[in-house]
This record gives sequence, C-alpha cells and structure tokens, in this order.
Amino acid sequence: MAAGEGIRRAPPSTVDIACQVLREMGRPMHFRELCDEIMRRRQEAGSDNLHLARIYTDLNLDHRLTYLGEGNWGLREWQRQRISRSLATQVVRPVRKEPPWREEIEQAEEPEGEGPGEEEEEQEDEEESDASWDAQEEEEEGA
Repeated sequence: MAAGEGIRRAPPSTVDIACQVLREMGRPMHFRELCDEIMRRRQEAGSDNLHLARIYTDLNLDHRLTYLGEGNWGLREWQRQRISRSLATQVVRPVRKEPPWREEIEQAEEPEGEGPGEEEEEQEDEEESDASWDAQEEEEEGA
C-alpha cells in the first residue's frame, strides 16, 4: 500500500467553494449568483429555502468572507487590501470631537416659542378669541 492511498479527503466545505469561486471571479458576487455556483460545483439540484439558509449561515460564520451590502459577498482579504491602499493615498484628517448628527439633534430640541414671529401669532390668536367672546356676550345680552 502506497503512502496516502488509504486516506480519503473530505469534500470541500461550502465556504471553501465560495472562497474559491470568489478568487476565480476576482470580484464580489451577489448571494444568489454565489449560491448557484456553489450548488453547480457540488452537483446539487434544487435550491430550497433551507439549503439557502444553511449556505447563508455558513458564509456569515466564516472569517474569510464579508458581507458588502446589497446582497453582495466578497473576501475579507480584499477589504484589507482596499483599506491599506486607500489609507496610503489619503491625507490624515483631524477627527471631529462632536459627531455631526449632534447638531441636528440640538436644533430639533429647541423649545417652542423661541422662533421668529411666534409671539406675534400668539397675540393675534388671543385677540381673535377675545373678539369672539365679546360677540357671544353681546348676542346673549340682546336675546
């Protein structure tokens, strides 16, 4: 018996196949397209929801893959390369101490009555309500 003859190799895992497909394509792929290719290589027919859920779970749990948004998956190593290249070409900008959304929240929390023209509107409303009370009293007295 020759060395290695009796050892059977386990078939590649779903994630192994996904990584191989992504490397060969050299680009991110949509989940559905990636699943179709995985199943084609495993020579599996059909794509029931349970099978797709298992593939999705496997992709999520493995550290070699990353979700890129809008259904697209890529290799995590691509992200590291892209980040290192972009950092090398960017000028380091100072970090803001306050997050930009804080200003929006503070503006939205301004108390009512401090805006321009609101005091004038309140005075007009009071005058109108006084006039309506006076008219109502006159009608009652005249009746």
